[in-house]
Amino acid sequence: MAQTIVFAQSKGGTGKSTMAFQVATALMSTGATVGAIDFDVQASLALFAGIREQTEAEPIEMLEIPRPEDYEEYVKRSPLDYIVVDTGGYDEETQRLAIFLADVVVVPFRDSMADIGGMMGFQENLVMSLREKWNEFEVCCVVNFAHIFAGKSIEEAAIEVDSMEGMRYLGGVNGDKTFCLRDRKIYKTSLDAGKGVTELQNKDEGKTAATEEIERLTFLILEEIKRRNG
Repeated sequence: MAQTIVFAQSKGGTGKSTMAFQVATALMSTGATVGAIDFDVQASLALFAGIREQTEAEPIEMLEIPRPEDYEEYVKRSPLDYIVVDTGGYDEETQRLAIFLADVVVVPFRDSMADIGGMMGFQENLVMSLREKWNEFEVCCVVNFAHIFAGKSIEEAAIEVDSMEGMRYLGGVNGDKTFCLRDRKIYKTSLDAGKGVTELQNKDEGKTAATEEIERLTFLILEEIKRRNG
């Protein structure tokens, strides 16, 4: 049975699909077998995977679920280690089901008042309705596209979101409220190259800041899965 990592956000411009691609390729770099499902109508994750197919890198297997009722059984029968799912919202049955059944749900947002307001709507319209079905349901949130010099605003945004019922900032067992992904040019450059930042890393030059961010994010996601699965 594959473990599912779902990236969800109803607001555009938060880098959800980019983050999904980066985590998928980071997992592949560890030797894990990874598939992906793109439920977003913009199909950005599928586009990134298509660009990747034109390179020498190992392709990301894009999976298709013919019917919503097939999703749970498909995941149970999958021989893959992980399935990364990109959802464009939560209005459709399959997307809500993927979010509800996920081993972990990651919700990226910017450290702005507009995005925090959007997170309040996300919490009210999705998280609370799913907590009615299972009172332990929660999602993990992380600031994305933070300004390279931002500091206090990240922590303030993290604390604000962390205070919402069913929402938890992805800061690891120590509850770090300063972890984030910053607005770095290499993230777009890597997408254009069809590779993740961890794959562009020149081992002789040491790790880039972006590589450290993605490796840390991936570690925190896997740590969260272990925590939930006992």
